[in-house]
Amino acid sequence: MSEELGMVIGRGFDTWKRNIGIAFPFVLDMLFSGIFFLLVAGVVALVIGIDVFLSFTEGAGAVFGSMEAGENPQIVEIFGLVELIRPYIGLLLVAFFIVVVGWIIIR
Repeated sequence: MSEELGMVIGRGFDTWKRNIGIAFPFVLDMLFSGIFFLLVAGVVALVIGIDVFLSFTEGAGAVFGSMEAGENPQIVEIFGLVELIRPYIGLLLVAFFIVVVGWIIIR
C-alpha cells in the first residue's frame, strides 16, 4: 500500500491538468486573495513602520540631548529606552497573541 511521494504528486498534477477548467476559478481566487493580502499587509506595515520610526527618532533625540546636558548617561538611556518601548507593548502583545492563535489553528 506504500507509494512513492513523486508518484502521488505526479498523479495529482496530471489530474489537475486534465481538470484545468474546473480548477481555474479557484486558482484565480487564490491569486487575487494573495495579492490583496500582500497589499493590505504592506500598507499596515508601512503605516506602523513610519509611526515607530518617527517615535524612535524623537525619543532618541531626547535621550541623546539629555546625555549632552551632563546627566548620568546610563540611567537616562535606560529610562529613555523604556519610554520608547512603552507605547508599543500593547501592539507587541496583540501581535504575539495573533501569532500564537494562528499557530494553534494551523496545528
